Amino acid sequence: MALQTALAYPEPLAGLLAMSTYFATHDTIVPHAANRGLPILVLHGSHDPMVPELMGQRTVVALRALGYAPAYHSYPMAHEVCAREIADISTWLQLRWSNP
Repeated sequence: MALQTALAYPEPLAGLLAMSTYFATHDTIVPHAANRGLPILVLHGSHDPMVPELMGQRTVVALRALGYAPAYHSYPMAHEVCAREIADISTWLQLRWSNP
C-alpha cells in the first residue's frame, strides 16, 4: 500500500521506505509526476517467511521498469529488523533530511 500511495501522491514527497513488502499494483499504477524522482529504499530479509525476498526483488524490477531508481538492501534475517538495517535506514533518512 505504501508504494501505491507514495507513487500516486499528487504532492512531492521526500522519499519512500519500503520494508519487507511487495508491489501489488505495479501493473495498474499510474504514478503522479510530482514524485517522478522520488528516492526509494527497499529493504528485505533473505529468510523472510511472510513475504519472500523474491517479492522484494520483483518490487525493485517493477520500480525500475516504471523509471525509478530504487536502492535495495537484503539482510540475513526473517520478517523483522536488525541493527544493520536500522543503521541503513538512519543513513538514508539523514540524507533525505539534509537534501530535501
